[in-house]
Amino acid sequence: MLLPLTSDQLVAFRAFLSSSEDAEPLGGEEYSCDLYELDPPVSLEIALTGAGVEVLAAAQMAYDQGMDGWYLTERIEDMQALARAMAPWLETLKP
Repeated sequence: MLLPLTSDQLVAFRAFLSSSEDAEPLGGEEYSCDLYELDPPVSLEIALTGAGVEVLAAAQMAYDQGMDGWYLTERIEDMQALARAMAPWLETLKP
């Protein structure tokens, strides 16, 4: 699913990906990133395009205190719900 972004949002998203320790380049314009700011947190595999962010895969995450780490809980199938959940976070990105 494509999350359409303005050119300013796309610039800000690229800056987030290049500066965040929670984002990992996979080659080309593809990235893996974890968005702990969302509730519940989400792990994404994405590809940047000229029109926005193409979501290749998405899953919710949960924290396990015993393992002291995050794990994937369930795959996100409803991309429209993901887009609604990400909208406020995307608005926080400033170029």
